[in-house]
Amino acid sequence: MIVGAFDDRNDVRLMVKLWLQQHDPDVYAPERIRLIVADSIKNDRDPVDSLADSWREASYGAILGIVEFASEELKDLAKTERSNASLQSASLRTGAALSCLPYDPIQIHDHLEQATSDLRDAHGQQEVSSGTQALTAPQAARALQALALAKAMLRN
Repeated sequence: MIVGAFDDRNDVRLMVKLWLQQHDPDVYAPERIRLIVADSIKNDRDPVDSLADSWREASYGAILGIVEFASEELKDLAKTERSNASLQSASLRTGAALSCLPYDPIQIHDHLEQATSDLRDAHGQQEVSSGTQALTAPQAARALQALALAKAMLRN
């Protein structure tokens, strides 16, 4: 692998994570992520790879960034609500999806699908005070939308 390909991947990974942090989960969409990828490639002042290689690596970086973002959100939630087994499972499943990247897209999708199901179960199981729910609901929404976004990116 050429250093340029790694740079393309890593730059987009970080841009996507930052974009996800700064935007409402309702606007998470594959088209928006593809624009980040395209802008990154277009603005590369020192390209060392072919356009196809840059696109592939930047797309991989985008998916990696999305799954990392979801994993970090779920880890934070799991720390807050240690007694929620479904939430713990969602966090572990997302971590397992990360470890499969980029080699097994079917396994990655399966882990993300299970994490989504676990997160939905965890949300239904919450028996905490409304104050804690109010603090964790936005984070759970970001994680849930990020998981859906990662699955959509894998399909396309």
